[in-house]
Amino acid sequence: MFLRIYCGTRRMCTPMDKNKHNKKDFLDTLDSKDPERIGRMLSEMSDSDFARLGQDLWDDEVHEENVDTEGAFRSFKARAGCLERLAVSAVRLAVAGVAAVVVAVAGFWAGMSYDKESGEPSVQAVAWTECCTDYGKTSSLVLPDSTRVWLNSASRLLYPEKFTGETREIYLSGEIYIEVEKDSLHPFIVNAGGAEIRVTGTRFNVKAYQEDCTVTTTLIEGGVDVSLPGRDVPVTLVPGNALSYDIKRQDYDLYQVAPGSYPSWYEGEFNAYHMTLAQIARDLERRFGVDIVIRNPEVADEMFYASFVNGEDVDMILAALNIDGSFMVRRDGNFIDIY
Repeated sequence: MFLRIYCGTRRMCTPMDKNKHNKKDFLDTLDSKDPERIGRMLSEMSDSDFARLGQDLWDDEVHEENVDTEGAFRSFKARAGCLERLAVSAVRLAVAGVAAVVVAVAGFWAGMSYDKESGEPSVQAVAWTECCTDYGKTSSLVLPDSTRVWLNSASRLLYPEKFTGETREIYLSGEIYIEVEKDSLHPFIVNAGGAEIRVTGTRFNVKAYQEDCTVTTTLIEGGVDVSLPGRDVPVTLVPGNALSYDIKRQDYDLYQVAPGSYPSWYEGEFNAYHMTLAQIARDLERRFGVDIVIRNPEVADEMFYASFVNGEDVDMILAALNIDGSFMVRRDGNFIDIY
């Protein structure tokens, strides 16, 4: 077994202000059925604000494992039905060979355009597709603009069947490695957990599992701007930078990643760089389909910098992480107890 271990530094930044329009205010405004109030709210919201609120509503419907996707879309439509921009219908389709579920969505997210004669804004229905990977599975796909995406275990990706408008936007819950097709006129945007990662052409990794309550962007090549809720100025990353946004605390951690420790799960590696044992345990659960309980909070918060590159299983990984004997591991089938 080959174990790579590196040291790293990090910078903690101060908490940020909350969004001007949060989800509760958004839903209260919709429930009022007051056209003037709704119009005023929409006029004050940027496209990115609207996108984040829409994803928050969608995330509410899909946070449970084995969710009924079609039922979730019906519930989502009911909650946001008074906005024509969120007309939704869904069809479940099976995808052979990649352990994925694809949902074709007609008009889930509407594209804004302008009438050439009147100059007035109009709404265009856009067909969207959702790709989901199961525990222990990964998959890959090519987006309509030739951008290549790899999905890690237990991930969901929502993307349009055709990119329209001034930007190319997708929505993520889970983890992806992505190689964006260059197009300086149409920036590519990944929406994940309230964060907005904007690029024109680059290679990077985004990890945004809901249960982790963090969004981590690792830049491998090119450049990205990461916009965070409550922060007016985006954070610009250069290759080797990783930014981890804590959704609950609304602050972020910026640190450097050594080239040999870039996320490479899509090549079969298991990465545990700049992660606590609690975070690693959640990745092990998704990767190997096990259940892990850590009894000791101090052990759970211990930080590791390691990559496993030879197809090690869960027992080998835990044994390597425990090389100094700082914790005990007891396994009973798929249940692992760490104390």
